[in-house]
Amino acid sequence: MANWNHYDGLQEYTPDLEFLDCPFCGSDYISAKSQFFDEDKFYNARVFCNLCGAHSGWALSNSSFDQDVKLNFESEKDVVNYAIFLWNMRSVRQELKK
Repeated sequence: MANWNHYDGLQEYTPDLEFLDCPFCGSDYISAKSQFFDEDKFYNARVFCNLCGAHSGWALSNSSFDQDVKLNFESEKDVVNYAIFLWNMRSVRQELKK
């Protein structure tokens, strides 16, 4: 049961990646929300569990806020896909530790 909230309320397109269940509570009620910051001209996105509140790190459309990571995404959809990737990697890391 995934949901994606476009920054202006429109859902013109959906992400390419599927959400994995929450690695903490197991819920499949997972959402992604993106925002656009007009003054700085960038998108950010984050994935979160609607049941327990767990969340991914922020995905940003430009890397001006982090000198170590150089990521430049062309679209909001790319940023949302990267946020989903970050969310899904948490589950992969947990499986590798077993």
